[in-house]
Amino acid sequence: MVMRLGITPILYFAFIIPILAILDIRVVFEPPLLTFMLHGVFTCSMSLVVSYLSARSYLVSGMVTILLLGCGTMVFGVTALLSASLIGGPNFLVTVQNSGILLASAFHFLSATLASLGLAYRCRSIENWW
Repeated sequence: MVMRLGITPILYFAFIIPILAILDIRVVFEPPLLTFMLHGVFTCSMSLVVSYLSARSYLVSGMVTILLLGCGTMVFGVTALLSASLIGGPNFLVTVQNSGILLASAFHFLSATLASLGLAYRCRSIENWW
C-alpha cells in the first residue's frame, strides 16, 4: 500500500507533463507584490528567526561558528527580500539574489571549515558583554 502511494506523484507528473507540452502555454503571470510578500513571509522572516536563534546561541556559548551560520542566514534572508523589492528585469533580480546566496554560502563554508578543522573557538569577551 505504501509503495503504491509513493509512486502516485510520479504517475501524476508523467500524465500532466505531456498535456502541458501539447498545450504550449507561454503566458507568465507573476505579480510583483505577491512575490515581495511571499519572499518576505517565507524567506526573510524564517531567516531572521534562525539568525536570532543563532545570535542567542552565540551569546550563550561564544562559539564563532554559530555566529557565522547566523550571519550567512541573515545575508540570505535580506538579499531575498531585497531582490523581491527591487524594480528591474528578471535577470537583475536573479543576479542580486544569487550574489547574496554566494555570500551566505561563504559564511556557511567558513563556519563548516572552522568546525571540521577543530578551530571552532570560543570568544573570551562574551561573558562580560552584558
